[in-house]
Amino acid sequence: MINYLKIVVDNTEKATKILEEHFPELTYVIENQNQIKITENLDKTSVINQTFVNHGISVLGMETHKSTLEDYFFKLILIKNANSLILGFKRILIPYFHYYIF
Repeated sequence: MINYLKIVVDNTEKATKILEEHFPELTYVIENQNQIKITENLDKTSVINQTFVNHGISVLGMETHKSTLEDYFFKLILIKNANSLILGFKRILIPYFHYYIF
């Protein structure tokens, strides 16, 4: 399963106008000066590329990102560790602040 498509173009402003005109159902984010990240309807990769080229936008690169099982478990571990860290701080800080505030 593809999670997102990253497109590098020479003119992000023009490219986003083309996306909005021709693909209004797409969800995208401008990541930096020349990168667009599309997160939905990723089956239109070749059509998006062709549309950009037909409208004079240079596509400098396209990259799909697929999550692996390793990515999934890594995120789970990060979330679990972050939650444990937050709970640990609450156990330490709440009694401390409770003592001084009340």
